[in-house]
Amino acid sequence: MERTVYVLKRKRFSFQRKESCDLPILGKTSLELLCERFGALPLSEEAYAKGDFVRGERTFVLFSDHPFLPPAVLNEAESVFCGGTVSFDGGVLLGEGEGAALTSDCGEALQCLSDYPKVLRRAKREVAERLLQGGVLLDDPDSTSVDYTARLAAGVRVMSGCRIAGNTSIGRGTVVGERSEIEDCAIGENVTVRASVLLGAKVGDGTFVGPYAFLRPGTEIGEHCRIGDFVEIKNSSIGEGTKVSHLAYVGDADVGKHVNVGCGAVFVNYDGRKKHRCRIGDGCFIGSNCNLVAPVEMEEGSFLAAGTTLTRDLQEGDFCVGRCRETIKPGRGGKYYG
Repeated sequence: MERTVYVLKRKRFSFQRKESCDLPILGKTSLELLCERFGALPLSEEAYAKGDFVRGERTFVLFSDHPFLPPAVLNEAESVFCGGTVSFDGGVLLGEGEGAALTSDCGEALQCLSDYPKVLRRAKREVAERLLQGGVLLDDPDSTSVDYTARLAAGVRVMSGCRIAGNTSIGRGTVVGERSEIEDCAIGENVTVRASVLLGAKVGDGTFVGPYAFLRPGTEIGEHCRIGDFVEIKNSSIGEGTKVSHLAYVGDADVGKHVNVGCGAVFVNYDGRKKHRCRIGDGCFIGSNCNLVAPVEMEEGSFLAAGTTLTRDLQEGDFCVGRCRETIKPGRGGKYYG
């Protein structure tokens, strides 16, 4: 007869409209952790109270407020109890009908809100041990948070103070620098991310991001790109070899390969009612302090001079300059200095 295991969805307390069994523990809940660990089925408190579940000689009920219950506990219980359903509560295994009990070390429990930090620390240690054994280097596991759902290849280095969450994958040779936050992203191989926030983005091999860059959902960065400091990119694709080196906003744009986006460039994508897209061809040059008022297109090899506001499309190879010419008054500076 096969062993049947249930996890009781016990509601010890609530926080921000979530019951204790539904609080996130590095991308999973205590209920999910136990169900996965033991191949178990969830069980409601109501069904448990009514006995409305399959009961037998090898039936176990694990309570969801003990997310790190060791698998060896069930083997230990089978050797002590001859039959009947066995429930686990507060470090004690209770054999129904026999009056017998077996004390077992279950580790951290989530029975009140003050238990949550120690449960989270235990989860971090568990994930860190798995990653280190898999060839991932964690500089400081105590200050680093990696979700159970994240996938890091061997050869990845994660420096201190980082958070890697959700459905994130990171390729071999990538370095995640200090104080970076990565959530629901696909990061390629040999990427460097320094002190930046990446949410729902894709980054190609060999690309450098940061420091202090912000890649928002819908962003796709090609291979061997440079996304520099204080750059924000949203819902845009950036082609191979393109550089957006500093202090720029790229929103709702398709930028080609080997494009230079200068310091202070802004893709003006919102007219107050709708968002519009810009399209930039391969090999274009966008100078510093430019505004591209969408919808606008720069065809391949066109050049936008520094300080220009672009409102019309550029054809292949065009040069556009739209700034006022300077007026120089010789010797006038002394008047302003007194």
